[in-house]
Amino acid sequence: MRKIPEEKKSKFGKFLGMFKGKEKTEVKPVLEEPEIEVEEMPEFEEKESPEKPKEESVETEVEKTPEEMQKEEEEKLKEAEKEKRKKEAEELKKRYGVIKEIPERRVEEEYIEKPEGVREEFEAETDIPALLLRMEKIDGKLEILDRSRDDMTERIMQLAGEIGELRTMIMERERSFDEIKSDFEKVKDTVSGLEPIRIKRDFERRKMEILENKAKIEQLETLVKALGEESKKFRELMEKIKSFENIINISYDIDRKVSEINEIKDYASKVGSKVESIFSELNAKVSELESQREKIEKLDELTVEITKMLDEISVRFTRFVEEKDLKDFKKTIEEDVKKMLESKAPVVKIKGDQVIQDQISQLSTRLLKLKSVVESQNTVINNIIDYLSGGEATPAEA
Repeated sequence: MRKIPEEKKSKFGKFLGMFKGKEKTEVKPVLEEPEIEVEEMPEFEEKESPEKPKEESVETEVEKTPEEMQKEEEEKLKEAEKEKRKKEAEELKKRYGVIKEIPERRVEEEYIEKPEGVREEFEAETDIPALLLRMEKIDGKLEILDRSRDDMTERIMQLAGEIGELRTMIMERERSFDEIKSDFEKVKDTVSGLEPIRIKRDFERRKMEILENKAKIEQLETLVKALGEESKKFRELMEKIKSFENIINISYDIDRKVSEINEIKDYASKVGSKVESIFSELNAKVSELESQREKIEKLDELTVEITKMLDEISVRFTRFVEEKDLKDFKKTIEEDVKKMLESKAPVVKIKGDQVIQDQISQLSTRLLKLKSVVESQNTVINNIIDYLSGGEATPAEA
């Protein structure tokens, strides 16, 4: 433990004398609290500890006086205060360790008003550790403040040096900016006499002229290459011919071949006219086929309508129908069938086209099927009429 200076010891002596009752002094708290007079407290003799065997306590309980009871209560209060102080010291040790750094805390002293006639005994041994601990904390705080002050002075000096360097840097930067400004003003003076739009137009015009010259040069290069290739071919051809007689013979052959080509051209024109006529006929036949196809589609629609009508007849078959209505219905159906058969166009066969013949064969088969369907419908209608008129056949046979 560190040594305590003389001045601090004298202060400790005053505090201890106050607590022991030897002196009567006025104590000012650390945080400038109002002055409180402390009366001298007479010393009490140390009493025996209350922890005694049960037998003795039983014997003494009978002989206790009110004064003894009061003393026992005072001793209990003292022990409770001692335990409280010990707990506070332990908490301080746990919280701050070996007093490396002491946080700032407001020191408060609690003054408990005691009733008259109650006396306290403050032992020096119990108060000295707390006071020493407190002084240790104060010394630690002062040392920390001294060190922090030294650190702050060093930091301030360092910042002052850095500020000086920064100031010199700013001055140099301002000088460089002034130089740049003067250079810029010179450039501005030189550029102000120029006309940028006119210069830009001149550059664009020169650029267009350069592009045009470049295109002309490329055309000339391609032309020179083509002339070189043609001259090369001409030389090779002249090397093969070797004389003008061969050229004359070749010209005769060319004339003959040209005449043959003209004949072939005439023949091709004739054949083309024939093909056009055949194509026109073929288009006409195809249009006829399309018309027949439309008629067949109409016949299909009529057959569908007839089937619907037959379904309605089969539904109404359970009812009794008059013979007159059935005859009229038969007559209308026969007229419709005759119209369909009369509207059927003759089938034209075209030679040399297998696809068209297949389509015509399919159409003819469909017409035959339609004819068979119409005949079956006629037979059904006749059976119905016979059944209604004679009544001999059954509905199932019909």
